[in-house]
Amino acid sequence: MDDFSTWEDITVPAGEDVYSGPVVVLTNRRSYSATTFFAQMMKELPQVTIVGDQTGGGGGIPVYGELINGWTYRFSGTQTIDMEGRQIEDGVLVDVRVDLNPISTAKGEDNIITTALRILMGNN
Repeated sequence: MDDFSTWEDITVPAGEDVYSGPVVVLTNRRSYSATTFFAQMMKELPQVTIVGDQTGGGGGIPVYGELINGWTYRFSGTQTIDMEGRQIEDGVLVDVRVDLNPISTAKGEDNIITTALRILMGNN
């Protein structure tokens, strides 16, 4: 950890003109990179609930190159942590874990969306 520069805070704007009603963000393991950043920023807001499965991660800025033999390499050149100091490179954890239910899907229903709507209507 000592090989990185000093931490820089990123803040979310707040004020009178900012929407403060309930928000649900849907994520899963296919949510990478910018989605991981977005989910983490949203998670810090009190009216936001993250629903689904944790993001796929990929929060670090990639560094890549090519070796003389033609092989390429790629790795995260930065660190990103949440407010508790947890590394988010492996994903942002959800507040409410919900997996798609095959029985609901067979009926033409999406139980993840249903869960999100319940939360938005205050019927968690």
